[in-house]
Amino acid sequence: MYFIEFVPTIFTIVVYFFSTCFIVIHLPMVIPESLTLRYYALNVAYLVGATYILSLYLWLLLFVSIEDAMSICTDLVGRWVVRMGWEIQNARNFDVLEKTGNAVIVVNHQSYFDPLPFISVWKQMAFSTKVYGGSELTNHVFLRKAAASQSHTFLDRGCKRTAMKTLMTSAEKHFKNDKQNKVLIFPEGERNMMMEDYKLLEFKRGAFRVAKNYNVPVIPMVISPLYFIDNQRHYFTKGKTLISVLEPIYPGDMEIDEFVAKVRAVMQEEFIRLKEELVDGKIPSASKNNTNEIDSIKKEL
Repeated sequence: MYFIEFVPTIFTIVVYFFSTCFIVIHLPMVIPESLTLRYYALNVAYLVGATYILSLYLWLLLFVSIEDAMSICTDLVGRWVVRMGWEIQNARNFDVLEKTGNAVIVVNHQSYFDPLPFISVWKQMAFSTKVYGGSELTNHVFLRKAAASQSHTFLDRGCKRTAMKTLMTSAEKHFKNDKQNKVLIFPEGERNMMMEDYKLLEFKRGAFRVAKNYNVPVIPMVISPLYFIDNQRHYFTKGKTLISVLEPIYPGDMEIDEFVAKVRAVMQEEFIRLKEELVDGKIPSASKNNTNEIDSIKKEL
């Protein structure tokens, strides 16, 4: 009886939480693109939305399978991305991921919005792909629990030796249990938000040591420049994102440094090619004095 008396209160709290999240997530859509307020509103909406989706995912796990819960949540995020004016094209050469067995996927890292472009491919690769991220992400309780349900791994970037040991141990478990498993790592190790001259940051060696140690290929995946998100000028407008999956590169007899340099070179080349393809090479340089140039490019999009 005591518990039943509190059921209406619990229900009210749940309804209030989800309705508030819904309002915050969709409010930025009505703010003009030219206003800085839109930038901050979308950032808040993203953080609130992540909490909303992750909590919904954990609730769904009580009633449906992991696959169904992931499918429902990715569909919701995909619809929000479309309403936000962000066009994300399906990954090119996705069959490379399907036909390659165990592998290490390396992806360039520009923003904490990077998970959104993966929506177009995540449902197809999520259940055989494990993501490795920084341990600071575990501060988000819903993210920590959701990641645990899918066996994703967090690395302590403050201690290279511990991070490397965790990386190797986890990779061994994933590769040993299946012949189609993949691990996904951001080799830059941090967000490349400045994008000066559209150059990728130097790559860390961890992903490549894993590939060489277990004799599996590295599959480069490149996300085009997020030119419509500017953290310096607090600018967030509509835009398009391309995702390109490149052919796997096998470690062979290459030394680690040579392996790293080769993968980074092909990703850098593809990154520039995608930039040029987006608006015929007219994406502005990463400088503070190009507001007019950005505005003119927006009209072409």
